Amino acid sequence: MIQNEFKDATVLHEKMSRGTLRKVLYKNHRIYKHFTTVKWPGDLRKPWRLEAKALLYLQERGIECPKFLSLHEEGRQAVLCKAFVDGEPLSDISSNNVALVARTLAKINATGVFTCDPHVGNFLLTTEEKTIFIDFGRSKIFRNRLVSFLIYLGKEKARINHLLLSATDDQLKDAFWNAYTAALGEVKDPVNIAKISEQYWLKRMKRNASAR
Repeated sequence: MIQNEFKDATVLHEKMSRGTLRKVLYKNHRIYKHFTTVKWPGDLRKPWRLEAKALLYLQERGIECPKFLSLHEEGRQAVLCKAFVDGEPLSDISSNNVALVARTLAKINATGVFTCDPHVGNFLLTTEEKTIFIDFGRSKIFRNRLVSFLIYLGKEKARINHLLLSATDDQLKDAFWNAYTAALGEVKDPVNIAKISEQYWLKRMKRNASAR
């Protein structure tokens, strides 16, 4: 049985989303993400596969992230196992961590991985005074810097503005984007596709938020 791998584990989080029951569990310095399809067809995005691919992709490129250990699928269940990361969850973006967070995201994005969920709860401040992004269940991977990469770069920046920086002041925002741009490196985009995408998605996100 797939559950035997994390029998007697501590449940850290549990929720139902898109017809899928999701549990996050801890045991023996490992994090288990257990997914059970309750309502067919369930989550068509299959976040367990997205996260496994992103973690392996980043590890191959030397980007610090939770170490991928295993992925098992059995019937309507799946369990992703990754190494536990020691650290403190970030509660907000401050002058003490803004550059760390910016560089962490930029290095991930520079490889072609976009988290699609850059909110403060997905960052840990480790004991080594680094920040690590820990949840890649919604990620996208682009192996070449073509048009799709530029469109998603803009979308990721819009999400950063909307989810991560919306409550910060202009000084912190400037500090974030200065550190992010320096760590991202040169991106060839002569017709500003990323900027157009960023502006479009940011307007859409704000409009959707105000309609709720």
